[in-house]
Amino acid sequence: MSYIVDEHDARKLPWMPKELPPHVKVIFSCQPEEKMIVLEAAKKLWGKMEKNFLEVGKLPAEDAAVIMSHWLSSANRTLTDDQYNTTAFHEAIQWSSYLLPENYKLASAVKRVATVAFARLEKDHGEPLVRRALGYITASRKGVTFNELEDLISLDDMVMEELCVQYKLEIRRCPPALLIRLRQDLKSYVTELAADGLKTIQWSHTQYHEAAAERYLLQRDRAPSYHKAMAEYFTGMWSGKNKPTPNNEDGVPRYVASQNLTYELEKEDGTTSIVYNKRALNELPYHFINSNQFDMLKSECLCNYEWLLAKLCGSGIRTIFDDFYLAISIEPKDKDLNILLETFQLSRVVLEKDPKQLGSQLSGRLRSLIMKDVPVTSADPKVYPACHPLMAQISRSSIPTFYPSITCLTPPGGALSDILVGHTAEITAIGLTSEGMRGVSSSLDNTIKMWDLRSGKVTKTIPGVGKDVLQILVALENKVIVTSETSCVRVWDINTSQCLFSFSEFDDYAKIAISQNTKVLVCCLIGVNTMRSYNLESDFSMIKECQLENKKEGEEKAESVINKDKTLLISETTFGDQLLVAYQDEASAFTQNIKTGAVVYTLNCSTESARITALAISGEYFAAGYQFKYLKREMPYAVDIFSTSGGAFVRTLRGCDEDNIERLFINNTGSHCLCSSTSHHTWSSDLAVWNMETEEHKHLASHAGVAHIAGLVTLQYVLTSSKGESTLRLWNLSGSIIKPAPKMKQSVGVFDLVAMKDYPRYVVASATDNGPLAVWNVAKGKTSGTAVRIEHGLVDPTDIVVIRNTKAVILGRFSGENNPSQNHLRRSFPEADKGITGSSNIYQSVYIYDLRAKRFERKVPAVYIIPSRAHEFKLLNDDLLMGLSENRNQIYIWSLSTGTIAYRIKPTFQSKSDMTANHLNQEASVHMKKRQYTAKMTPWDRRTESSEKRQKRRELQLEEELKEMEEKRKERENGVEQFILSGDEKVVVASFFSHHLCVFDMEKKDHVQTLENDNSLLHLYVAALTYDGSFLVHTNYDEDDKVSYVTLWDCFEGTVRKRLKNEKDVCAIGISDDAQRVLFGKGNCELRIWEPFKKSSLRKIHGYQGMNFQFGMNKIFILKGGSKAIIYAGDISMWDLDKGVVLAVYTPDTRISAMTVAMDGQLLCFGLKDSLSVVSLRLVDNSRDGMDDMGENIMGEKIESDSSDEE
Repeated sequence: MSYIVDEHDARKLPWMPKELPPHVKVIFSCQPEEKMIVLEAAKKLWGKMEKNFLEVGKLPAEDAAVIMSHWLSSANRTLTDDQYNTTAFHEAIQWSSYLLPENYKLASAVKRVATVAFARLEKDHGEPLVRRALGYITASRKGVTFNELEDLISLDDMVMEELCVQYKLEIRRCPPALLIRLRQDLKSYVTELAADGLKTIQWSHTQYHEAAAERYLLQRDRAPSYHKAMAEYFTGMWSGKNKPTPNNEDGVPRYVASQNLTYELEKEDGTTSIVYNKRALNELPYHFINSNQFDMLKSECLCNYEWLLAKLCGSGIRTIFDDFYLAISIEPKDKDLNILLETFQLSRVVLEKDPKQLGSQLSGRLRSLIMKDVPVTSADPKVYPACHPLMAQISRSSIPTFYPSITCLTPPGGALSDILVGHTAEITAIGLTSEGMRGVSSSLDNTIKMWDLRSGKVTKTIPGVGKDVLQILVALENKVIVTSETSCVRVWDINTSQCLFSFSEFDDYAKIAISQNTKVLVCCLIGVNTMRSYNLESDFSMIKECQLENKKEGEEKAESVINKDKTLLISETTFGDQLLVAYQDEASAFTQNIKTGAVVYTLNCSTESARITALAISGEYFAAGYQFKYLKREMPYAVDIFSTSGGAFVRTLRGCDEDNIERLFINNTGSHCLCSSTSHHTWSSDLAVWNMETEEHKHLASHAGVAHIAGLVTLQYVLTSSKGESTLRLWNLSGSIIKPAPKMKQSVGVFDLVAMKDYPRYVVASATDNGPLAVWNVAKGKTSGTAVRIEHGLVDPTDIVVIRNTKAVILGRFSGENNPSQNHLRRSFPEADKGITGSSNIYQSVYIYDLRAKRFERKVPAVYIIPSRAHEFKLLNDDLLMGLSENRNQIYIWSLSTGTIAYRIKPTFQSKSDMTANHLNQEASVHMKKRQYTAKMTPWDRRTESSEKRQKRRELQLEEELKEMEEKRKERENGVEQFILSGDEKVVVASFFSHHLCVFDMEKKDHVQTLENDNSLLHLYVAALTYDGSFLVHTNYDEDDKVSYVTLWDCFEGTVRKRLKNEKDVCAIGISDDAQRVLFGKGNCELRIWEPFKKSSLRKIHGYQGMNFQFGMNKIFILKGGSKAIIYAGDISMWDLDKGVVLAVYTPDTRISAMTVAMDGQLLCFGLKDSLSVVSLRLVDNSRDGMDDMGENIMGEKIESDSSDEE
């Protein structure tokens, strides 16, 4: 076990099961004197099996004589002395027959024998060669390969000076034969072990390593000299260069191997793959640190983007953390390393799945921080000097990566202290031990893990616990774990990993609580509102079973406040024998004795409108978190505090608009109350804290996903998990709790993004709830981080804003009443109050605002616009507004100059009155022939059918066909369900929740084609239109054949050009401008690339891990030329459609609310639900010179240098 590295407590054997599979045996060997803890861990694991432990004592002399004689005879040697031991044997066989007795050198200890052997090797092979060669082996992190040793010696002038004189070498390089001979004589002391994918020479025993270290690294040469030489070698400093010699400053070549970070390996099939230089990646930081080259460590390794990328892809993120931890242990106050370590912790989950997202993750978290790191004066240093070149390196990445314009991910510097990785599937439940220093978690990987929160390491794994664990608690002084599943509760022994007892008589899910003092387990059955308490300490016998009723002892009837059909809430701990219980949506809670079943206190909330959502207990307080039934905007959530001594109300802790209390916890000192506040709107969670004495309320930390808290003992170790993730987050809130509370802002995000057609540099962002309008210059680096125009208070929450270029058209329902929210319009247009009456449901006020000039341009007089959904209004040019009629069966085009309807476009079908009965019958007969036989008849019945019956059957079929035709004609009276406007704004395709689609030509102002399918309802939920509107692709379902299709229509001809059969679960679709390529994504994370006008044109591509197509939540943009596409499916990804490979991926922290393509497809712009900022992503790599310059600055921005950092 000397070779086991003590990482993740490996020497404590958490990885070894208590019971082995059949026919499997394991033998451990260890040395107690070497401070090994393996023996102690093994005794804890198998302590009851004393016969399994065998102490190997000293070798008896007689046994040693027999063994030695056998060894010597096998080597054709004899000895005249009786000094025997294993190591001495290997030394003794080197003696010749003519060696004088006084030259026999054997020692009694292994290290001493090794030292004697080293001295002999120095005499036989030359002291410089042996000293430096063995020094390099000893100084290495994981040994050296033979080729590396040859290169190192060739670069070492201490050795080469002697070798050149002794062997008269023509080139300054160590002859391989010398090292082969040395390795042959060392074979008893070294071994070859696998390291970094290669075989390296390492010491075969720790005592040999210690002897070599004492002789070469401490006494003769200092260790830094070896580490510095190895650092120079692994950086490739002398590869392809002349290295100076003591007598030649110009130097001579040494012909050493190059140390590129990556190499291309050609396969047999002609393709190439990337091979990472793991030897250099893993050895280099170690040698920089041990040679005291800290600046080189940062510039060449830990703050070097290409090195970090190669290390991450080649060795994984765990090795990155190891290097950072080692470096920070030497320089704990280095700000560059600390900020990068925290950034890696925040990005750990993403980078484990996809290491190539390193560039977007680092820049997405650090970009704004580094841009603001500007010294006040030229003499002041930068706070993060090494991170500035790191950001510049990302913009010239060797692989394609997304480079965000601003910080758009959770930045470092918060309360997050670590991310715990160990589970391989989603975590289902988490908990804490009583002292709060250890955590427990269950997962869908069928295990429970116990974590040391101080080190972040797994200390125990219990397998085979099942995948249905919903709640987990620790009990009996942290000796057992209690889990609650869908229909049973189990008790697990932490030491033995065995299930001690299973309560399987439950018919329903049981919420559990633990009484730590009385060692009682409480199970509350949700469905029947029954409480059962059990003795955990002895035989697990039932103590009490009773109904959970708010009834005091001696009362016959429960109070009416309890309703058994309400959701049950309980605290996870007790106060003595009192369990805190409540029913969700009620305004009172009660405490019930877990041993007698009696109700002790009834706790009434301070307001009758409260609906309790969470409960908690501490030594001094009962706490009930609640929301108001009749929501008050100024205080939607609150926590009422009650005394545990008498149940009296103490105070109310007021919350804020951002709170969402589902679970509540109080720390062990009773000073603070904590909850995880989840926003399903932004898909993120905050840790919200109340000071129990001062009532101060703060939101201290935020992260993506729906978070759950394990519990709360101390604010230094707060453990959370997120829904769908396999990692845990560890937070330290002790420092943040004393900081001033940040000002809470109402959560406002980006609702829509519109790229300006005529000014491609600009994007207009509208906020949720008609918040401020902002104009962003997304092309310029210096201005892309802030909006160049922000208009506050421009619109009322009920107004609609339509954007085109620099014009904002505001549709308002204001009709003369006193509306304070539109005072700005009244000041601009005082005549608007005069003579305007009518329904507030009609848009009677239209104002045109110029975003460039920052002023209202005009008010449209006497307008009367039918209300519709906001996204259904379109500005066709600066003067025409498109919308739908009141019954949605026509398209209206209003003139913004006159305020009147310029023209209407409505579907034109042949009406029923225009068709005679004969025409209807003929059409129905044609449909019958197309359907062939509609009667369910066997061939025999058809042959024996009489003419009268046949005629009657046909009449019935004709009648059914006429009825169906009539129903489809009625569909033509339906209103527009949805429509798509082509990119050139000349074609509209509309659906009507019917078996047809209508194509409208906006230039001809007419209905030009009808796309019909008798067997399918035609929708536009998953559809795409070419830029000129000539082709439409969408999904449809054939009701007769029960088959799903992807169909390509020619909109001008009204015909189906191509279609794909059996394409189910299509969630998003896109089409190129020329319709030559269609791309669609499916629910099983698969992509289909379809070239409809080519044979064998369908290609199937499996998406990457993390791609998540969901109906109605995805977008596909096929860029110009059709060779690349941007896909939003949980992540944002760029694809090369010609090769069928993903180029780059960006994983956001929170939900993206709006997205558009700008700069002719060079930029992807998006907004988030919790921020007003607009983020622009551009694809960067070292083969790109930057973006093509398009358009001009029109908002008065300062003209600055177009350097690569800005453009």
